[in-house]
Amino acid sequence: MKAMKSKKNTIIMGICLGMLLVICAIVGHRLISDQDSLTKDFSQIDASSLPVTTMAATYVYDVTDKREAVDMADYVYIGKVLSNDGTVYENIAPIERQNGEIEKIGDPYTKYTVQVLKNIKGELRMDRPVTLTKDGGIAQDGESVLLYEDDSLPQVGQSYVFLAYAQEDGSLPVSGADSNVFIGAGGNTKNNSAIVNSPECAEYKKAMQNEIIPPQSEKSTSKYDANER
Repeated sequence: MKAMKSKKNTIIMGICLGMLLVICAIVGHRLISDQDSLTKDFSQIDASSLPVTTMAATYVYDVTDKREAVDMADYVYIGKVLSNDGTVYENIAPIERQNGEIEKIGDPYTKYTVQVLKNIKGELRMDRPVTLTKDGGIAQDGESVLLYEDDSLPQVGQSYVFLAYAQEDGSLPVSGADSNVFIGAGGNTKNNSAIVNSPECAEYKKAMQNEIIPPQSEKSTSKYDANER
């Protein structure tokens, strides 16, 4: 009887220990996840008034040739920026300041809500807005903007030609040189006809008709694709 009781206690202790390990693993994962990313709302800051720190980038195609740029992108579309939804900082790592203090700094990614007005390449849904992520944005201290060379941050209320690259998770980031091209005439009006018939739109339509396929050109599908229901 004592042997059976001892065995039963051992089993119970083993189950409790296993549950404790699972709980510790979950808590530990959450703590690590919290440190992996950080979100800040800088939507009230005029990014155009801040100094820009540029990051170098290497491309496998000629970024000055719209025909190659169009082919490399998974989606090319005209969109109006409805809102700036904050900046997410990822790949957070400890950085030692000149005063010896340690600060955790991450790479900025700016989130936007965009209404697709016209598809030039690919078929993004137009029945409701999509989420756009710009690789770059206001630094964590709010004192500067980090962007790739020849890139810019979209502004709320303005319209752009966006060249987007779908990721494995279906998201739709926009980054790099000329990845969002400002539409000048009528870009900030409610006249969508003027926007989709703008010279900028016409240039990318022409580039689409004469696209050049560079090496290493692979295509992916976004979760915002009209065919992804």
